[in-house]
Formats: sequence, C-alpha cells, structure tokens
Amino acid sequence: MGNQGCLAKINRLAPLDKVCILSCGISTGLGATLNVAKPKKGSSVAVFGLGAVGLAGQTPLFPRIFDHEAAGVVESVGDGVKNLKPGDHVLPVFTGECGDCVHCKSEESNMCDLVRINTDRGVMIGDGKQRFSKNGTPINQFLGTSTLNIQSSMKAALPRSIRQHRLGATLNVAKPKKGSSVAVFGLGAVDLAITNGGVGRSLECTGNVNSIISAFECVYDGWGVAVLVGVPSTDAIFKTNPFNFLD
Repeated sequence: MGNQGCLAKINRLAPLDKVCILSCGISTGLGATLNVAKPKKGSSVAVFGLGAVGLAGQTPLFPRIFDHEAAGVVESVGDGVKNLKPGDHVLPVFTGECGDCVHCKSEESNMCDLVRINTDRGVMIGDGKQRFSKNGTPINQFLGTSTLNIQSSMKAALPRSIRQHRLGATLNVAKPKKGSSVAVFGLGAVDLAITNGGVGRSLECTGNVNSIISAFECVYDGWGVAVLVGVPSTDAIFKTNPFNFLD
C-alpha cells in the first residue's frame, strides 16, 4: 500500500530481478512477526501485490510492518488516485514527491521538500495516520511504504544482496572509470555485493556518521567522489575540516 506520490510505474514487460527471500507480516519485536489483515484503500492510496522486496533493517519502532524496497502490481486505488489504475506495474518510492516544491519541479533533484527520509516516522505523511491495524491496534508504517508481502508469513527473513541497490549506487552515482580504486565501508549484503568480495570513489553503506566522515575524507583531493548510501540517525552530526571541501 502506498500514496500515489510514492509509486512509480515500471515497464510491465521488463522482468523483475530476484532480490531476496523475505519475512512477511507485522514485526512486534526483533525476530517476531504476526500475520496481518489486508489493508483498506484510502482516497489517495493504491493497494498493490508484491513481486519482489529488498529488506533493510532500520529503527526498531514496534509494532511495525517493515521494508521499503519492492516491486508489484496495483490491485485497487482510492477515489482520489488519478495517475494509477489496477494492473499497473509499480515501484514504491520511499522518497516520494509532492510534485509542487522546487525540488520536485527541478531537473537536478527529486529530494522533495515535504517527503524526507525519516525512519522514526510511523505514520503516512499525508494524514499522519497508519494504514494497517491488528485487533484495533494501529500498526506503524515504515518510510511511508511498509512493503513486506502481506499474503504469507515467515518467522525470519533471509536477505540476499540487492542487485538494484548495489549497481545503482556504484554505476549511476559513483561512476567509477575502468581501473579506478574504490573504497566501500560496511560488511553487509549491499556492501559486499558492491565489491564482489573485495580511491578514487568511496561508497558508505552503514549510515554510521563516523563511517560517513571516513568515506568522505578518504577520497582523492580534487576529483574523488564519496557516495552516501546508508541513512544516518536523525541526530547525527557530520563534522570535517572545511578545507576538505576545497581540496
């Protein structure tokens, strides 16, 4: 389930990459899940069935339906949804777009002023409410998407490396040239996938602010590129010598 501003259509003829074997349902605590009832559509909400999901652990706010990386097919839409219809193949986008702010209208950025990454937010940004409940108890959202499949349930997730994530960050953002040296910070599935086991380019995937600083400071002066993939905590502070921006 997602707001129409957080869904992007995809080519239905293109095959979906196999990204992981996932757990499904409500996370009531670390290592615990419950089955969930099907959500009801809202005026600006589309309900879609999943074809693939990538799991990324974040803030432990419970009870909650996790995850934000997925692909699926629209099953139903609310009366206010204008850009989607049942049968559309879509990708939920956890950094959705309002369509009106300067960033949404710019060709340089899609980092909407309204919809910012906030793993502590357990509600939908449109109305400040959750879309799911269990026995009358509201179930928190995750990044405005909560994409774990609701049709079945497993006790634990078996995450696999996320092909779109690692390739997109490496090839489309860092853009290393042939023969470049690349530093990758972190030892998770995404990090190891980027290196295939392994500096002109660095990719920080942990979200730890100290690691982010190291990733920024380790690149070549003048032309090195540090790509930040991990999401830091909301109170993290990035500190570095100002001359690092001039070198």
